[in-house]
Amino acid sequence: MSQQTQTAAIRGHLEAGRTITFLEALRDYGVMHLPRRILDLKEAGYPIADRWVEVPKADGTVARVKEWRKA
Repeated sequence: MSQQTQTAAIRGHLEAGRTITFLEALRDYGVMHLPRRILDLKEAGYPIADRWVEVPKADGTVARVKEWRKA
């Protein structure tokens, strides 16, 4: 998937009112570097907000990950 296609896929995901994390971007769209695609969207003027969320890990502990959404 090209950079433009990845960016369009992420934008469509956010336009649908959904949030996205790195793992979701990798699993659903094959995007290996989500922060770069988010920066591409921001540089194009697309409003994006982010926050840190805690997600459970397999060993019972939690990990903090960044989650993005349309602002």
